[in-house]
Amino acid sequence: MPATLSIIAIIAIVGTVITIGVINRNGGTPEAVPTPAPATTSVPPATSSIVNTPARLTYAVPTDWMASNETVDVLGVSFTGAAEYGAYDCAGARRTRARVMGAAAQSKSSKPLDPESTAATFAKAFAETYYPGARVDSPAGQSTLVDDKPAVVVTAKISPKADPACLPKEAEVTVLATRLGDRGAALLVITNDLTRGPGSTETLPGATIRKIVDSVRRN
Repeated sequence: MPATLSIIAIIAIVGTVITIGVINRNGGTPEAVPTPAPATTSVPPATSSIVNTPARLTYAVPTDWMASNETVDVLGVSFTGAAEYGAYDCAGARRTRARVMGAAAQSKSSKPLDPESTAATFAKAFAETYYPGARVDSPAGQSTLVDDKPAVVVTAKISPKADPACLPKEAEVTVLATRLGDRGAALLVITNDLTRGPGSTETLPGATIRKIVDSVRRN
C-alpha cells in the first residue's frame, strides 16, 4: 500500500541475477544485478529522495508523490524504488499519471551494455507494459552526466490505443542509463501521461520530469 515519502519505505530486495534476451547494438545482453539491500526513502526540503540501492541510484521526487512497494519485472529485470503521482481508479483498475522506478542491468556476455540502446529498448518495453497496444515513436536520445560520469536520457512519445475511458491520448517514457561497472548499466525510468484523460489530477509539467532526471546521483 502506498505510503507518504516522508516515511522510510522498504521497496524491494533483488536477490538473484535474472537473464533476459535483449541484445543491444554492441552485443551486450542486460540482466538484473543482485543486491542484498533494499531501497529506502528520506526527506530533504521540497523533495523526497529515493535511495534505490538495487539500482545503485538516488533520485528526488516532489513531496506530493507517493512511495510504492511496487516491483515491476520488465524484460526480466526487476525495477524497484517506485514513486507515483496522480493515482486514480478507472473501470476497476488503478492507474497513475506518472511513476518512477529504477534497476541495475548487467550484461551476461563479455560485451558491455551500450547505455543508449539499452535505454531505448527499455523505453519501448515500458511503453508496451503500461500502455498496451500503443504506438511508440522512435526514442530520442540526449547525452548528460551523472556525478560527472557519461549518461544518456532517452524519451519515447506514446500514442495509447484508443480507450477514452481509461487512457490518455498522449504519454511518454523517459529512461536514463549510465554505465555500471565494466558491463552493466543503472537505469531510471519515468512513465508520464501528457494529457489528462480520466481522473481529476492534472498532468505534470515537463520541467518536473527534467528535475527528477537531473536529481539522479550514483550510490
